[in-house]
Amino acid sequence: MIKKLVGMSLLVVGLIPGIEARSIQDLINVEGMPAIENGELDLSNKDLTSLEGLKNIKGIKNIRNLDLSDNKLPALPAGVFSDLKRLQDLDLSHNLLRVLSDQVFNGLIKLKNLFLYDNKLRTVPVRAFFGLPSLEVLYLYSNELVTLPMEVFYGMTKLQDLDLSYNRLRELPIGIFTSLTKLHMVNLVGNPLVGIGAREYRGQALHGLLLRLTPVVAVAA
Repeated sequence: MIKKLVGMSLLVVGLIPGIEARSIQDLINVEGMPAIENGELDLSNKDLTSLEGLKNIKGIKNIRNLDLSDNKLPALPAGVFSDLKRLQDLDLSHNLLRVLSDQVFNGLIKLKNLFLYDNKLRTVPVRAFFGLPSLEVLYLYSNELVTLPMEVFYGMTKLQDLDLSYNRLRELPIGIFTSLTKLHMVNLVGNPLVGIGAREYRGQALHGLLLRLTPVVAVAA
């Protein structure tokens, strides 16, 4: 009974913004073990500030869909997803992510869709997306990206849909998309890009390149 009352106290304090951090382990202690249904685990809108305890969830290694959207996560610890070998969809949108660790998604060999939109990312490490050979969709729109490393997308040979819209990108490294041989769509709407040339897209049979509403765009041959 004492343990239960302590858990309830943590939950009440956690409702006051800025007072109490809340991890997945706290959630387990208060509400019990989250249910996995049809390979899906929904942890959205739980006021989470930490993923501590994720690996303690029963059956976590077998999930295919993990929804962590609409929380308050400021960072992702290295290796936090390393056991999720069957994961296909990962939603981290609408959080407070400012940085990504090197190889934070490494090991997610079946991941097809990764949603990181509506966060606070200003840049990403060159190896942030290392180890995602099956990724097809990557949404990074509505962040605060000002720069991207030349090889940040290296090895993502199955990527088809890349959304970088509504960031603060002024330029892109020449050839940044060269290794993305399956890329069909790049959305760059709402960035203050000052120059986009053919060299950025050499080797791609793009079906769509969206640049509308970008303040200044010079398209060079």
